Amino acid sequence: MVLVQFRAGDRAAFLAVHDAFAPKVRVVAQRYFPTAFDQEEAIQEIWLMVHRQCAQFDLQKGDLGGWLWAVATNRCKELWRSRLRRPDWNQPTQVEESHARFDAEAAPPDVLVQNKRVIDAMTAFCSQLAGKDAQVFRLSCLQDHSHDEVAEQTGLSARQCKYLRSKLLSQAALDPGLQKALQEVKQP
Repeated sequence: MVLVQFRAGDRAAFLAVHDAFAPKVRVVAQRYFPTAFDQEEAIQEIWLMVHRQCAQFDLQKGDLGGWLWAVATNRCKELWRSRLRRPDWNQPTQVEESHARFDAEAAPPDVLVQNKRVIDAMTAFCSQLAGKDAQVFRLSCLQDHSHDEVAEQTGLSARQCKYLRSKLLSQAALDPGLQKALQEVKQP
């Protein structure tokens, strides 16, 4: 019954869904954004998107958790991509600088460190690559572009990009630095 009400846009049902799934949505945001400020911004964007798209939830499938996970992941990817397109995306804004001292208190330090270690390990692995391999890995794995987007930027076919990404991920899985960083993330 709650799912039907949620799909219909009922406020109480939406709040019930929010309360039940807020921790899982936070996990998705933490995977994409290292600072508490960015995570909170992403979480707000995710719930806004869920509110806008609640009528699209398929009652026949009935997997609300899976649907929410997909919406959250897609929204984080969109936010991350839009940030990469900004020329000043590495530069902290005044708001980020003013909130920087609160980041350590607002987000668990281990989550921030783990995400940074994985990103650093993937970046280090990418720096060992050359030519198209480096370009494909950076665009598809670090910046999460689609195969078509990578193909457009590299001059390769989408099929070649998909193959290269798969090959490079297999190589990355054997990289000791990345293995160590990923192992740290898996530990509770």
